[in-house]
Amino acid sequence: MSPLHGGGRTKKIFVGGLPSSITETEFKNYFDQFGTIADVVVMYDHNTQRPRGFGFITFDSDDAVDRVLHKTFHELNGKLVEVKRAVPKEV
Repeated sequence: MSPLHGGGRTKKIFVGGLPSSITETEFKNYFDQFGTIADVVVMYDHNTQRPRGFGFITFDSDDAVDRVLHKTFHELNGKLVEVKRAVPKEV
């Protein structure tokens, strides 16, 4: 079985259920506690420029991902968000 199936090692997480009011800075500041962040992306709708309710965090180590995933749900701006390992599009 390839390492991508069944939760292989990755430095990237998917965060779903983001509050529409969240900024990239707030998003990054929350996840900073788990490790050094290499990249932060909040997905926006191209037409309306409004947040789509999910984003991605890339850490500099897969150990940080393990620390985040000790809990499936995290609270951001008073709203529970779901955290999963990011899976490459081609899978």
